[in-house]
Amino acid sequence: MTPLTTLEKAYCEHALADLLEPKTGIDGALLASPDGFEIASAIRGRTLPRAQVAAMSSSLLAVGAAMAHELRLGTCRNVVVEAATGTLLLFTVPCKRAPLVLWSIATSDATLGMALISTRTCARDVARHLDVGHLAPDESRVRVP
Repeated sequence: MTPLTTLEKAYCEHALADLLEPKTGIDGALLASPDGFEIASAIRGRTLPRAQVAAMSSSLLAVGAAMAHELRLGTCRNVVVEAATGTLLLFTVPCKRAPLVLWSIATSDATLGMALISTRTCARDVARHLDVGHLAPDESRVRVP
């Protein structure tokens, strides 16, 4: 995996912060590498052991992928864990440049469909941004000689 630049990490932090809008029902999100290292996060109203959760999330998604393979379901795209006080959503980020894992925590009163759509949209936006990249500020305009 090619390391992310400072600007790319800042974009990821911003995208995760946007995911925490009240309408989504999500109060925490983290982007991790497939080997379990935190890249970016946004958490509201709670303290989480982010490094441990990043590592466990990657492992859980790997288990989901193995189960999907064994059951001949195709490629695993996400895993949903419903618990007493909330729902954990684990998504693969469809990024060609760097495989990533996005998890989000939806509150127990959140609409699951809204949380799923919001998290999936965030994963796609991050992937699109990282795959396309950015022009440097002085290259943003085409100069005609």
